[in-house]
Amino acid sequence: MSLKATFHLILHTCFAIVRRIAWIVAGGTSINWLFVLIMFITLSNWTVIKFVAIVLVFVVGFPIAWLLLGKTYGLRQGIYELTTTHKTTLLEYIMHQLLTAVQAKTSDNPKIQQSLLQSRQWFVGMPAPVKWVMSALVNYLPLNEVLQEVIQNQKITKENLIVLSRLAAQQLDARTNIGLLQPSPFPLWVLAAGNLMAMVLVGIGG
Repeated sequence: MSLKATFHLILHTCFAIVRRIAWIVAGGTSINWLFVLIMFITLSNWTVIKFVAIVLVFVVGFPIAWLLLGKTYGLRQGIYELTTTHKTTLLEYIMHQLLTAVQAKTSDNPKIQQSLLQSRQWFVGMPAPVKWVMSALVNYLPLNEVLQEVIQNQKITKENLIVLSRLAAQQLDARTNIGLLQPSPFPLWVLAAGNLMAMVLVGIGG
């Protein structure tokens, strides 16, 4: 797969992640807002304190919780699916982007290389959604160690970028536990259970 094709694959994954997050957040938020609307219609003995409490919990609190958990789960799940189906191609793309940035600096200085990794300067030029996914993914990859090993005995040039990228991707593949990227749906189930329990308690108390 070419670098351009890999880039489009990542971009497609970004949109899939956004859709997954949107469904989770929209589902959690709409259920809570519908519950509040039903409470307002069916209950008559409202007090100011009770009104404020219900608004804070179900209109603001739980929707924010669904947003935070949905964002984390959706991003991790999307990255996991991407890496399990196109791992080799993806790692080659990452290492090519990184080595290209290092080569552009025309220096083998370890401090400059470390600065590139920490500042994410090699993401420059990528669309924001791609940066978002890539920055989350690379947190789980031993990029610095692989980079140092691959280039310690040879200089990066435009001619050997592809070869070095493949070599680095192979080492990165051997050192990366893709299973660690798979998110657990347990926090979402806990939130759903807590959300339902809160609704039941409010309904009983009403």
